[in-house]
Amino acid sequence: MAPRNWIPVRGGEGTHSRQAHADMPAGTYEREMSKEGFFGPAAFLHHKRPPTGWVKFDGPLRPRAFDLAQLVAGETSPWSAPVVLHNAATELRFWRLSRAMTPLARNADGDQLLFVHAGSGDLFCDFGRIAYEAGDYLYLPRGTMWRLAPGQATDILMIQATNTHFTLPDRGMLGGHALFDPALLDTPKMDEVFRAHQALEGAVAVEIKRRGEVSVATYPYNPLDAVGWHGDLAPVRINVRDFRPVVSHRYHLPPSVHTTFISDRFVVCTFAPRPFFNLLNPYALLGGVVTLTVFLTHGAIFLSLKTAGGIREKARSLAIKLGLVAAVAAVAFLVWTNLMLPKLNAIVLTLSIVVALAWVAGLAATLKVREGWAFIFSAVAIATFVADLFYALYPRVMPSSLGAQFDLTITNASSTQYTLKV
Repeated sequence: MAPRNWIPVRGGEGTHSRQAHADMPAGTYEREMSKEGFFGPAAFLHHKRPPTGWVKFDGPLRPRAFDLAQLVAGETSPWSAPVVLHNAATELRFWRLSRAMTPLARNADGDQLLFVHAGSGDLFCDFGRIAYEAGDYLYLPRGTMWRLAPGQATDILMIQATNTHFTLPDRGMLGGHALFDPALLDTPKMDEVFRAHQALEGAVAVEIKRRGEVSVATYPYNPLDAVGWHGDLAPVRINVRDFRPVVSHRYHLPPSVHTTFISDRFVVCTFAPRPFFNLLNPYALLGGVVTLTVFLTHGAIFLSLKTAGGIREKARSLAIKLGLVAAVAAVAFLVWTNLMLPKLNAIVLTLSIVVALAWVAGLAATLKVREGWAFIFSAVAIATFVADLFYALYPRVMPSSLGAQFDLTITNASSTQYTLKV
C-alpha cells in the first residue's frame, strides 16, 4: 500500500456509468478490476452477462467454501491448529480450545491476531492478563509469550502477518477517532489473578514457531515472571461491539472502508452491525409507540372539541380507543424508565404518577363528553411526561452506550468562554 506513481489513465468507452457502483446501464453486470486491493487505480466494466456465471471451474483458483464449524476441539497448542489458508503474506488457522494451554506459545514468524468467535477466559502473557470474550480481537506482537486459559470452550480465528506487522489504517478525513477510538484498546494488567498465575510452580515449555517449524524451550520455572513493563508496544484487546462502522445509503462502500487492521499485503476487515439497527431496541420502540398514540389521542380530543355531529363522535370514539393503548404503553414506559435509573428518584416517580393520573382523568372526561376538560388533562399529562423525561436525564443531554463516563452532559456540551467571545 506504499505510494506509487501509477500510469495516468482517465478514460471511458462504450455504454457506461459515470459513478462507480451506481447508475449502471440497464441489464448490465459490473465487474471491477483494481490494483492494491481497493487502494489503487480501478476500472469498471459493464457486461451483458454475470462475470461469475461460470458452469465449471477447475484448477487451484476454483472458489471454495470452508465449513470451519465441522472442526472438533484440537490440541492445547495453537501450532497444532489446522492451517486453513496461507501464502507468503499471511497464515490463517482455526483453533477450537476446550481446556487451558499447557505450554506457552511464541510466534517468531510475525504479529498475530486472535479473533474470538465464541467462548471466554483469560490471556496470560509477558505483559499481564487480559480477560477475553466473544467478539474480541487480541493483538499479539511478534515475540510475545502467551497462554490462553478458557473459562468456556473457545473458538478462535488466528491471523498471522508473516514476517511483518499489523497496524491501524489511515482514516484520512474521517479523523483518528473514526471506526473506533484508540482509547478503547485495552492493554494487559498485572493484577492479582496474573500474580497468582506467575506463582504456579513447575517446569514450563515454550513452543516457538519460526519459519513454520516449532522449537520447544523448557524452563524450570514460569517465564511469565515480569514485575512491570513500559513502552509503546504491547498486546491489546478490542471488541467488535465498540466499532462505529461507516455507512452510506447512496454510495456502495468498498470492503476496505471496514478495515480494522492492516498489514503489508492484506487487510483485516470487520463487518459490524450498522448503527441504525441499534436504535431499534425495545425501549426506543416502546417510546415511539407512546409518542405516537399519545399525540394521536390528543389530536382526536381536539378534533372532537372543535367539531360536531358524526365527525365529533368518530373523533371521540377514536380518542377513547387510542387513549387506552397509550395508557398501557405509557405506564410500561414510565416504569421501565424508573427501573433504569441508578437509584429510585422521588421526583421522577412523583411526576410519573402525575402523568398517569392526568391521563386517566382525560380519558374519563372524554367518556363523559367533556372534551374541554379532556383536552386540558391530556395537555397536562403530555407536559408532565416531557418534564419527567428531562428530569430523569438531567444533567445528561445524551447518554452514551459505552458507559456513564462518556455521557454528553450540559457541562461538557456547553460552549467555552473563548467560543462565546467575538
